[in-house]
Formats: sequence, structure tokens, C-alpha cells
Amino acid sequence: MFHLFGIRHHGSGSTRSLLQALSACQPDCILIETPADAEGLLKHLEENPTFRTPVAMLIYDPKNISRASYLPLAEFSPEWQAIHFGLQQKIPVRFIDLPMGLGFAFDAAERENQQASLDLAEKLSPEERQFHHDPMGALAQLAGYSDSERWWEVMFESVENQVEIFAAILEMVTALRQAAAHETAETLRREAFMRQTIRQAQKDGFQNIAVVCGAWHTPALNDLS
Repeated sequence: MFHLFGIRHHGSGSTRSLLQALSACQPDCILIETPADAEGLLKHLEENPTFRTPVAMLIYDPKNISRASYLPLAEFSPEWQAIHFGLQQKIPVRFIDLPMGLGFAFDAAERENQQASLDLAEKLSPEERQFHHDPMGALAQLAGYSDSERWWEVMFESVENQVEIFAAILEMVTALRQAAAHETAETLRREAFMRQTIRQAQKDGFQNIAVVCGAWHTPALNDLS
């Protein structure tokens, strides 16, 4: 069994709901959407329990330092709190996103051949391009908001939601992704890797797995077949 907790990265309301959910389900393993090649952070935190945020991890390609990415974490970040929940409860924590090393390689290959992305963009109508760019914006407009970030803040971050909110988020995003129809190759690769890591955790014998990931990914991870 695994539980999907779709959050907004660095969302304080998401953190409140997530900690309630983790306490309620008492997982035997926590999987977090963070690049797998950043797992060295976990050992550092185990050895330095007084380590404090804000902090940013820097992952880069030593052969080409222009290929680099910062991964910021704050005290209120859901990922940070999930890590500490696992460490405090002696629950194994794993990072499940596509390693940045692979991501750098894929990005370089795609920059050399951008025609596929251009072809897809030409096939979409202006309305489809807008929906593809900001799918949450469609729901925000229905609720009377012009800004999807503000709408999400009001609906999911500024209120005390119960743990059932994660099931509602999964249902909502599932409908949005079915309507969107298209997804980037980068997102599909990352989600395929995350599914693989969830299956590996199941093979390793974990039976009550908590998966903490961006809300947009939850439908893709819900079905492991």
C-alpha cells in the first residue's frame, strides 16, 4: 500500500496537512520528490541534527559547471518536514526524482534537437497552449481568480485542511491532466523514474509507503501498472 500526498513545493499549508497525514498513516517508508543523487543530504542531517534552514543544495555537472541546479529548502517546506519526520521516527527516507545527472544529459540532447517541441506547440490552439502552460488557471478562473497561485494559496495553503484534502487534490489534478492531454518529455521521464522507485520500495518489503510529491505528479504515480 502507498499513500500519495500531493503538495505545493514550499507551501506552509501543505506542510501542516502533510504532517497530520504522516502522523495518521504512520508509514514504514517515506519517498520524497527530490533528485535521487541528492540523498547525501540525508546522511548529513543524521550526523548533524542541529542543522538549520534556509539552505539550498547545489547539484552540478563537474565536467560542465554551467549545468547546475539549486534545490532550496526552508523550515516550512513540506519536503524538509517530511525528511525530519522520517529521521525522528526512524523511518527510512528515500529521494525518488530523476537524478540531476541524467536530467542534465537529457537537457543537453533536447537542446540539440528542439524540433519536436516546436512541432507540438504548432499543433496546439492558443487556448490549448494557455491551458498547457497553466492548467490550474482554468480552475482559478472558474472560482473568480485571475491568478492560479493566489487561488491555490486561498484553497489549500491559507486554511486548515484535513488529511482528506490529498484525495481531493488527486481527483482534481487527475481531471486536469486528462483534459491537458499533452505533457513534456521531461515530466514523463521524471514520473517514470518515480514510479520505478515506488515499485522498488514495494519490492524491498515496505508495506505502508508515503509518497510526497508535487500535486501535478500524483495521477501519474497513482497507477503503477
